[in-house]
Amino acid sequence: MVALALVAVACDEQHTATSTIATNPPIDTTSVSTTVGTTPATPPETSSLTVPPDTTPSTTAPSTSAATTTLPVVTSTINGTAVAGNNGGVGADQTDSFSEAVRNEDGTCSGWDGPGGEAWTSGLEVGAPVRILDGTTNQEIGTGSVVSSSFADVDPGEREQWLCTFGFTATVTGAPVEFQVAVASLAPWVARADPTRAGEFVASVNTVADPALFSQCTDDDFGVEVTAWSAAGLYWSDGVSSVCSNGLHIEALDRPCRPPDVGSDHVISVVRFDDQSVVLEDSTGLLIDPATLEPGTPVVVRIATGRPCG
Repeated sequence: MVALALVAVACDEQHTATSTIATNPPIDTTSVSTTVGTTPATPPETSSLTVPPDTTPSTTAPSTSAATTTLPVVTSTINGTAVAGNNGGVGADQTDSFSEAVRNEDGTCSGWDGPGGEAWTSGLEVGAPVRILDGTTNQEIGTGSVVSSSFADVDPGEREQWLCTFGFTATVTGAPVEFQVAVASLAPWVARADPTRAGEFVASVNTVADPALFSQCTDDDFGVEVTAWSAAGLYWSDGVSSVCSNGLHIEALDRPCRPPDVGSDHVISVVRFDDQSVVLEDSTGLLIDPATLEPGTPVVVRIATGRPCG
């Protein structure tokens, strides 16, 4: 008789459970006898064989389910600057209507209603709430506030290139490298790493720059000749108006980063539309005789954003 004992083997959730069949060594019950002479063979004494019970302890596989791990929420503090262009004097009554912010007598800047009385940048001021939005999903990932503002003329020369800056700070989930900043009830602006200040971010307060806002740019009568214009170094509204008034057609506006000596929303240069490597005007002045251009020649006006180059 063969006795089988089943030994349980522990398993976990990452391996397939197995069992091993263990067998006691076989017991030989055959009796061998021999006969000598005529003595009758004596049958062997019958012995009763008892197989001891299997005393192998039964084990139960321990639970190996991994405990659920909750990762801590990582937050970080971000600091940045929202940059706005300004043209004109100090105070709202001296400010160009297309300026993105007003320079105040106390050295600060503030948003305002702007052209037409609409909410141009109204609400952009120290103490204004800030929401940080994910750059891809637009979901809110943090909050903060505007903590400072100031203005400066960034051109060391004689041109006035006024720049208003609004410092903000916020606590966010994660550590974003690009996001959107929504100040008060204003539309959000994209913020990226500031190439001029390590560890900080910068957002350009980009209002709408559109030649169609000026009648000179929507008039199809370009006149009989192109005359001298002046745009580079001027605030965008003055520069655009000058280009259109002197016989050129603005086909597009380009919004590159801001060179060190150019204020946000000031004109950097005017180039041909059909070959943008041909610069017609830059900060040094006109680079071509205007009379050599056909009336209505399409051009691109390059206007700096608040984001510095670097």
